[in-house]
Amino acid sequence: MVASADGRGSRYAFPPLLKSVIAEDIGLTDSEVLTSNIIALLATLLVRLVAGTCCDRFGARWTFAGCLLIGAIPTFLAGTAHNFSELCALRFFVGILGGSFVPCQVWTTACKSQYLITGIRHADTEQSSTRMLSVQQTP
Repeated sequence: MVASADGRGSRYAFPPLLKSVIAEDIGLTDSEVLTSNIIALLATLLVRLVAGTCCDRFGARWTFAGCLLIGAIPTFLAGTAHNFSELCALRFFVGILGGSFVPCQVWTTACKSQYLITGIRHADTEQSSTRMLSVQQTP
């Protein structure tokens, strides 16, 4: 399983294989496949609700590192699920990676906040209209 820069790639590795390969391998029904999808989305929702507060309290870097660490171990263990309950546990903890975009966005915004967009100016010509952003660096 491959992880993207913000950790969400690992979460997207399950769904394409879940119905065709994983479900047949461990004998899942259609309702169990859907339940594991819901559990993964539930984990993402819970992290989204908590991550903003954690970013304010501990900082975006530590929150992001925590999300990636919590999601890395079950991603490594993804091939070890042999029944429905193990799959659900793995999908829950891998689903945490889905909420890692919150600290990623907070961190990115903090890095780019030294620039301030001061306005949009319209320059009209005969053939086209060009929009220009005026960007100034704040002290």
